[in-house]
Amino acid sequence: MHIDRNAILARLEVIADCLNLPDQDLSAIAENDESLIEFAIKHGQSLDWLVMSDVRNYIRMAAMMR
Repeated sequence: MHIDRNAILARLEVIADCLNLPDQDLSAIAENDESLIEFAIKHGQSLDWLVMSDVRNYIRMAAMMR
């Protein structure tokens, strides 16, 4: 499996924009697995989506919140 770090960076940028996060080195986070996991936990984001662009967990969570 190939991990596309550029795609991860793009998704990190979307999260940072949506959550109005302060400036940080998102490219460094995208390149470091531990930093990526910490970022996801801190901001309540799905690693499935961040790494694989799999939105199924978000769809399930939204359905449960109804």
